Amino acid sequence: MPTVQEILTQLHRTAPDAADAQLDALADAIRELDTMLVAFFPPTKHYLMVKEMGQPTAVIFSNRASFELFAERCKEQGIYTAAIENPKDQRQLLFTDLWRCGFTRVIVDFAPEFANLHIGDLYPMPDLRSLPLAERPVLHPPLTAKILYLFQQIHSNKADGHMELDALRELYHAPLFAPAEVFQVEGRTAMHIPTTERDGKKCVCLFTDHREMANASLPAGTRLAIVRFAEMRELMQQGADLLLINDGSGAELAIDEKLLDIAEQAAMGELEGITIRTMQERGEKLTVTDPEEVPDELDSALRAVLQNHPEVTAAYLRVVKQENTLRPRWLLLTERTEDRGEKALFRELAESAQPYLGNHDIEFSSYEKARELAGNAKPFYKKKRFGLFR
Repeated sequence: MPTVQEILTQLHRTAPDAADAQLDALADAIRELDTMLVAFFPPTKHYLMVKEMGQPTAVIFSNRASFELFAERCKEQGIYTAAIENPKDQRQLLFTDLWRCGFTRVIVDFAPEFANLHIGDLYPMPDLRSLPLAERPVLHPPLTAKILYLFQQIHSNKADGHMELDALRELYHAPLFAPAEVFQVEGRTAMHIPTTERDGKKCVCLFTDHREMANASLPAGTRLAIVRFAEMRELMQQGADLLLINDGSGAELAIDEKLLDIAEQAAMGELEGITIRTMQERGEKLTVTDPEEVPDELDSALRAVLQNHPEVTAAYLRVVKQENTLRPRWLLLTERTEDRGEKALFRELAESAQPYLGNHDIEFSSYEKARELAGNAKPFYKKKRFGLFR
């Protein structure tokens, strides 16, 4: 069998429309390597994450020389990485773990040739959609990815406010595991989520998946509850000071009530004062375009909500791609005849759209606050008129 580098060299000499056979050979060669190296980021105790094509990407190597060149390039950029060996009999477990952490792509080698593949090109990834949430070992990989990327950039002194908002926005939509106490009340089973003391503060530990829970050394047989954003609010109201997400890992996210407020604002797309001009003044790269295609289910979900709000006269749907964000986002701008009830409308839109977002996030704003982002777009939705003029 040719080496990975030999296949990569041939792949780069092959016309794109005839590359499938080389890509299949590359995937086979990766699966058959006796030992492979994976870039690792010690401070987070997780694999190094780079962003390629806007997606969380791992970097794997068929030989140490290629890794050493990559590590030197990272060092020049202030990022220090190590190499983890992965034997052939652990190969599929590696890719399952990458999937668990929210990685969607892998870069194969760094020099002299490389390739960028989707994880699914190497191994089929688990499909847990048929399982109830409580029975899934992994709940929401995109949240894990955004937390890991945020902490990696913090440790490398490269983090910015947009990365924080990305993680908080994802938190708003993600279910989490919480260790729970089970007891009987009047013949019924009830669950209580306890707090723990940490530096004088009452904390609730939450986890994105079972592997992250293993870092916290929970007692065997611990029962789990599913906690969403509304329950996080309730936990704060019941006296918790902090929510600790993935306690015991190298990327533990501590959330207080103020950050919960910011998470909700980010998810609801409150973009007051955010315009193309102000973003450009801050040196940010931003593109806003019309969507090439709106998925039918997303289209129907948004219109169903808008049609139940007669105060909405028009809505504009745009696609925003912004530097230092993992995913593009839909942006829905609404024109309304009332000032009241805007947050409730945005919350209803977010909840209805969530199952159909695909690889996008979604944000909302009034047309007046973000007129520049609408550009010359035609309305995505217009309120129907009755009578002679429609």
